[in-house]
Amino acid sequence: MTKSPFRAFAFGLSLASLLLPAAVTSAAQERYLVVLDESQTNSAANIRLIESLGGKVERDHSEIGVLVVTSEEPDFARYTSQVTDISLIKRQETLKTDWSAEGQRALGSTVLGVSGPPTPLDNASGPALSHQARADGERPDPSTLPGFFLQWNLSIMGLEEVWDLGHFGDPRVKVAVVGAGIDYLHPDLVDTVDLDLSKSFVPSDDILVEQLFPGAHPIADLAFHSTFVAGQIACSLSIFACIAPDVTLVGVKVLDLNEEGTIADLVSGILYSASIGSDVIVLPFNYWGLATSNEAKIYNWGNPEDLPELIAVTRAILWARIRGSVLVTEAAMTFEDNPIDADADGLDVIIPAQNGAIAVGASSSLDTWSTLSNFGFSLVDVAAPGGLRLEDGTFPPQELIWGACSGFTQSDPFRDSCARENQPQFAIIIGPRTAASQAAGVAALISSRYQGRRHGFFVQRKLIRTSVDIEAPGFDALTGHGRVDALRGVTE
Repeated sequence: MTKSPFRAFAFGLSLASLLLPAAVTSAAQERYLVVLDESQTNSAANIRLIESLGGKVERDHSEIGVLVVTSEEPDFARYTSQVTDISLIKRQETLKTDWSAEGQRALGSTVLGVSGPPTPLDNASGPALSHQARADGERPDPSTLPGFFLQWNLSIMGLEEVWDLGHFGDPRVKVAVVGAGIDYLHPDLVDTVDLDLSKSFVPSDDILVEQLFPGAHPIADLAFHSTFVAGQIACSLSIFACIAPDVTLVGVKVLDLNEEGTIADLVSGILYSASIGSDVIVLPFNYWGLATSNEAKIYNWGNPEDLPELIAVTRAILWARIRGSVLVTEAAMTFEDNPIDADADGLDVIIPAQNGAIAVGASSSLDTWSTLSNFGFSLVDVAAPGGLRLEDGTFPPQELIWGACSGFTQSDPFRDSCARENQPQFAIIIGPRTAASQAAGVAALISSRYQGRRHGFFVQRKLIRTSVDIEAPGFDALTGHGRVDALRGVTE
């Protein structure tokens, strides 16, 4: 029998009257992720219930039975956990992703440097063309751009033939880049980002952006890698080519300048991206430690206390998929040159790769599995170009993937070399992190073939069905269904 949200409210009031002290001593405000029973979708009743227990609803995600709540009540979690219609609650902490400084050190350097001629900020847009101009056919041949000869990752997926056939993406197709923001002023990204739809869920970063770059949009990327991801998907055809130049990017900031964030912000970012009709949502990061063995783990996502976050992310991804979005994420980088089998006993859950999104592993320029990528039947869905590191630890030039570096970055070692006055600058990144952006770009191309009118389930199925088998025949633990292929995606 369906539970009544009004009964929950009444129960909450009586519980609060029994447990709350007459006077509450002022305490530090904490933030919580509250997971409701799946039947509780009455937003107003849920808010009244939380308020009766001493909390304030910061974000109401009643559509998936999740609330983001703040409270100064020291025993708020204990009070709330005893309410029948509240399944779980977890105090939120800022967590490190595999892109954080500590994560980078643990993974080893897979961000190899920056390069590019200095260009005055006044000329940052260079020869970039507007969306409308590109839609009208006024575009250069992407394969003739100055940096294309370095982009093996595009050639191996058949992009030259795709462009020859006239497939450049459709501006009506929106791709939400959920991460640390986008450098929308970079010459390779001018006029590709919808700033009206772009949104930040990281107030601490918003303050820094305003202080450091007055007047800049809050999604300005104070880190660097989300800008790189964005430039792989869509671009202004200025210096480097990209997969789907004409699709529209939306920046959704859920990570701060240190590439750290909370699960609550991730959930909010996913739901927001789906609510604005994003055809593709790319989540190019995972929470550091989630792919390590139990002996070396940093965050214990196998602990029952962490269930609220696992459930909330899973519900958010499912809701976004039902709304029609294709969600793409990385299958996680290897730690210390030691690929981890996600199917092995004793491993933690990898968020968000094992919560319902398409998890993308890395492939090499030889069209083989990259040892930079973790693997497992329960983890990898497809592979995409990500590059390869040799056994001696070196990176062959033919395995590097080039992309835009954020001029807003405050991250070492890019703070000086990628600064606005030194634009345009470019980063070199390899691994599943960039593979996720490749797969998202191909998904955007497939969606564009139908002017964004096909449901995400169709696009996802086609992305998988047209993948090229590069390892063991059929579905395998290394590359899943195979390496995504843009040419097959738009022609079959």
